[in-house]
Amino acid sequence: MSSQDKSVELQTFDKWLKDACNNGAVPVVTGKNGDMDTIGSAVALSAAHPNMMACGLHLGRTAKRMVESLKAPFRKLSEHQTVWPKNIGGIVVVDAAAPGQVGITLPKDVPICILDHHSTCDWVLGENDLLLQWNVRATTQIVDEYLSNYTPESRTPVVRKMLLAGLLTDTARFRHADKGAFQTAVNLLQDDDI
Repeated sequence: MSSQDKSVELQTFDKWLKDACNNGAVPVVTGKNGDMDTIGSAVALSAAHPNMMACGLHLGRTAKRMVESLKAPFRKLSEHQTVWPKNIGGIVVVDAAAPGQVGITLPKDVPICILDHHSTCDWVLGENDLLLQWNVRATTQIVDEYLSNYTPESRTPVVRKMLLAGLLTDTARFRHADKGAFQTAVNLLQDDDI
């Protein structure tokens, strides 16, 4: 995907996200594996707007340590007793290539946006839904690209640490990194000491 295509997709995503936030709460739901890329992406994206909240079924060991040590906002959901906000403007699902990878039933008739770096996609999308599926090493790269371009003030040290941890774990400490992953790491390490 060219940088121009990514730019157009990010612009579309920004409009979708602003519309959703104007219409109500926007849960940022993680894949049920709860790995660091998933949790880091959700927590970081949620920093972009007060109507957004990172949530999901499970926190992996590394993700749990990071959330606790950084006091990052993340709400654990229950597989059978999840109570959704009454007024939902949209749902963002991060790092899940299919509905079954979320582990819970999402509310019906709510616009959904999928952010994912996996090569497969088993979501059935409606006309108000959106898919950003990039050929990158980690979903955190998509989130950081969005935050850098549309809400740079949300890229606090905590947000950048969550994104960097997701990138590190999904690339096996850069063993599976490519040029784009290294560039994202450089961008995350700029400004403040991490």
